[in-house]
Amino acid sequence: MLGLDPPYEPARPVPYSAASEPPREAVITPLPALTLPDLDTETAVERYAAVIRRIARDKRIPTGRARKRFVEMLKFLDVCALAEQTVSPPPRVDDAWHAFLVFTRDYAAYCEDRFGFFIHHNPTESSDTLAYRRAYTQTGERFGALDRRVWPRPRAGGGGGGSPSSGGWFGDFLGCGGGGCGGGGCGGGC
Repeated sequence: MLGLDPPYEPARPVPYSAASEPPREAVITPLPALTLPDLDTETAVERYAAVIRRIARDKRIPTGRARKRFVEMLKFLDVCALAEQTVSPPPRVDDAWHAFLVFTRDYAAYCEDRFGFFIHHNPTESSDTLAYRRAYTQTGERFGALDRRVWPRPRAGGGGGGSPSSGGWFGDFLGCGGGGCGGGGCGGGC
């Protein structure tokens, strides 16, 4: 005993059964819906030019294409922040997201400034074409027509297994079999 008066005892949880009602103060009120201002892509492209250069370098693509993927990734993050169910990005958006995540301070600051919270990347090992379909649909509804080179049209039906190395990663979205990118929170399969 450390000489505390009265003796210290850790708090113990109060038992709760499904048959009883929780105490009134335990009822959780849902948060109000998040509203986001218009996405200022020009400012983001200027501010995060190093991320865009990283995408271009890692993917061996021109800076203009890297910029397009970065902007599409920002749109996807907006959809993540607003989504009520798991959404999953297409591979080119996921690649841009990975590049942004490497710049941890910039990514964390962007999330905090834009959304008020950090959007985690939760990779999975299994395909979730429904999560991609939700992302595709919600991004189109929020931002208009999608660039098919970045956002392939989801194919009908569910996805199978597959991995990026087997070609299944992208093939499922194009309707040529294989797997898809997974969900899990706002995750991309990787």
